[in-house]
Amino acid sequence: MVFAKDEFSPIDLGNDIAAPRASEFDGFIPQPNKATRIDYTFWDGVLYDTLIDLGPSDRVRRVRTAGFFNGKRHVEVGHTSPYRLEGSLVGFAEVFQMRDFRNDIHTYRKELEQLASDIDIASLSRDEQLAFWFNLHNVAVYDIILQTYAKHNLDWVKIDGQRFDEAKVLNIKGVDLSLQDIRQNIVYRNWDDPVVMYGFFHGYIGGPSLRLKAYTASNHKTLLKEGAEEFTNSLRGFEVREGRKKRLDVSQLYSDAAAVYFPNFQNDLRTHFEKYMRPEIFQMANTNEDYNVIKFDTDVSDVKAGKADPQIAGSGSQLIISRTLDGRDFFNRKEPDARTAYGVLIKEAAKKRERLIDLGLWDKSEVTIEDIR
Repeated sequence: MVFAKDEFSPIDLGNDIAAPRASEFDGFIPQPNKATRIDYTFWDGVLYDTLIDLGPSDRVRRVRTAGFFNGKRHVEVGHTSPYRLEGSLVGFAEVFQMRDFRNDIHTYRKELEQLASDIDIASLSRDEQLAFWFNLHNVAVYDIILQTYAKHNLDWVKIDGQRFDEAKVLNIKGVDLSLQDIRQNIVYRNWDDPVVMYGFFHGYIGGPSLRLKAYTASNHKTLLKEGAEEFTNSLRGFEVREGRKKRLDVSQLYSDAAAVYFPNFQNDLRTHFEKYMRPEIFQMANTNEDYNVIKFDTDVSDVKAGKADPQIAGSGSQLIISRTLDGRDFFNRKEPDARTAYGVLIKEAAKKRERLIDLGLWDKSEVTIEDIR
């Protein structure tokens, strides 16, 4: 048993993954015999149109709340999570306002679900199957967030009285599946590399982020490696907390997969970290102290954090159109209204960019922003 302290509850490392019932999930054991490839052009477009990638973590725990001073008081807008400038965020609020687009995403989720039965997903190559499970899972999470928007905390999202990732929200080949089933009873059961953990978007700001492209048989190894490096080097994955006694906090992501990938939790996780952490971060993680598991920060991974912007005249909303943080575009374009969640995010992200440059972690990429009126 590893106990999480402060506001967190203890997490039992030995009982997070129930033993799968053979008769229920055996139909999804990979049995490759087809060369079929699945096209994810639509999902690629959704990711391109609605994500902002905030780049690598600068490992600053931002405890000050985001917002602005209105002359009388501090007004909070957008995220207040200490992880708000890590990974990627989604413009769920803007997508929610576009009913046709929202409906298209829901239809696409149903089409993927049906496709898996029509082509017998277990018959495809292992790489094709893995990419499919990532994309189906992530599309379903994305769709559920839209169907239940706006929720600030995803722990509040219930389906038939169950947590949204435990409810049986999918049916493939006549088998009712939850999102948790896809992760634990299909992928974790049939793929022995823990890097697959980073392919799943949980919807939480504290979990692995959506990547900027759909997973495919040809790109999934690259995307998973990028995801593993981003997460393990972030505060979401690992953080040293100083106090009366130093504490090495690690994400619940690892305890959820401990029974499969980290049976000797402390040693196995340390070996995993060594593979993906930067040397200076691994030096902090490679000590005699035991790792302490903390629960996910379950705030929604949304630019606006599931909250409405303050009602201020003239504050338009923006949709993020391209995908990584490039200061040239921020400074050369008209600055977003600093009283909106997006404006606050851009202001904070620009400061973070300067830190990344100083740390030698800046990856020069391109961002474009389009206003929606």
